[in-house]
Amino acid sequence: MAFRRTFSQMVWLSRQGGGWFTDQRTGEDEWKAVPVSALVGQKVNIGDKDGGVYEGVTVTGFEPAAGVLILEGGLSGSCFRPEEAAPLPAGSRLSVHDVARGFICDET
Repeated sequence: MAFRRTFSQMVWLSRQGGGWFTDQRTGEDEWKAVPVSALVGQKVNIGDKDGGVYEGVTVTGFEPAAGVLILEGGLSGSCFRPEEAAPLPAGSRLSVHDVARGFICDET
């Protein structure tokens, strides 16, 4: 059975010189702390802590000093009003502090 490569909230870890990390599912029952920068180039779905939803967006950049993901493509909206989802403007910024959870979309 295939597993979904999910990730959770993003945190600053001071070990090994410091950096932003997220727990990512790497196997059926396996999780690993991976650098947030590993999401760059990935198509993802993200849910933020305020009910915001980013569906099918590509992480095109990460600014570690600011703790910001740069997103483009896909849709953004609210889990409370999914019918109002709209195309996400290129270069949209999302603070890592706002990320609640997400998953890497399967390439098809």
